[in-house]
Amino acid sequence: MAIPSQASATSKKTQQALRSHLPAAPVSVAGVASTAKKVKLKKNVDIEHAFQAIVFNCVDQILANQDCLRSNYNAESLHQLRVALRRLRATFSLFKNRLPIPDGIQNDLKWFARQLNPVRDCDVFATTILPYIAASMDMQDSLQELMHHAQSVANQRHQAVISLLASERFTLFMLNLCLWMHGLGWRDTLSEKQRHRVQSPAKKFANKRLLRLKKLLRSKGKKIDFSDTEALHKIRICIKNIRYTGQFFHSLISSKQEKAYLNELSALQTRLGKNNDIVVADRLLFELRHEQFPLAKSIDSARNRLTQLGAVSKKKLRQRWKKSDMFGSH
Repeated sequence: MAIPSQASATSKKTQQALRSHLPAAPVSVAGVASTAKKVKLKKNVDIEHAFQAIVFNCVDQILANQDCLRSNYNAESLHQLRVALRRLRATFSLFKNRLPIPDGIQNDLKWFARQLNPVRDCDVFATTILPYIAASMDMQDSLQELMHHAQSVANQRHQAVISLLASERFTLFMLNLCLWMHGLGWRDTLSEKQRHRVQSPAKKFANKRLLRLKKLLRSKGKKIDFSDTEALHKIRICIKNIRYTGQFFHSLISSKQEKAYLNELSALQTRLGKNNDIVVADRLLFELRHEQFPLAKSIDSARNRLTQLGAVSKKKLRQRWKKSDMFGSH
């Protein structure tokens, strides 16, 4: 995985000076992934201050997992880093009509997320999907070479992630984000009327945004085609955005009904995620089939088993979908 840099070259001393301006990574247990901490908002918080609290909550999660990955790579820390980046992207999307986000920050955020996606795919493929296939078919020996190759590819990508997180581009991205946040940079482009709007209560804003996202999900869910992989992926993203929004504003809009709704979304997201893992694994096996001819027999056996697992996964997804009432009157 190539790690290009858009910034001009700087010395190690300069990079260290830049990093000194970043917030300290939250204290965490060495080698242990850092999950998202609860966002604590005051009941009367305005939109602007809610935005700050949520973004810095995401930044804390990014820095904690960056620190963990650079000291001792583990797949769960990478997963949590990707979650943190997604939460940040969801935050920007949520507030974009109130607080304009600089294009440079948004573009870098998208770019970093894209670099990490294939690494996560390789981790799940090598450490979860292939071992499960081998165990379910009692084919540990015949798939051993394939699993070894998959792990070797994953290990190479791990090194690329470590290089990425130590790169000047990532450091500058985090620095620019934090400087923009601390300097309230969005105010520079807001009119007096717009500044007044971001000082209005966040609770009303959160309820409106959440309602809009729920309507979007209902619309997509009613017309779902379970054979349409792209449509399922978009629904999964929509579910994540609703869950993130609910978590961000938990202290303002929490209720028993809302909690039950988010729990149901979580279960549906898990089922969609398992289905997606199978789709991704089949794509990776297909690509390997053309690159590693000596492994063709093992790959074909694995893909046949994956087809069976995919059918079971789709059936469970349909069942979960029918049991859910979130596409009705909620």
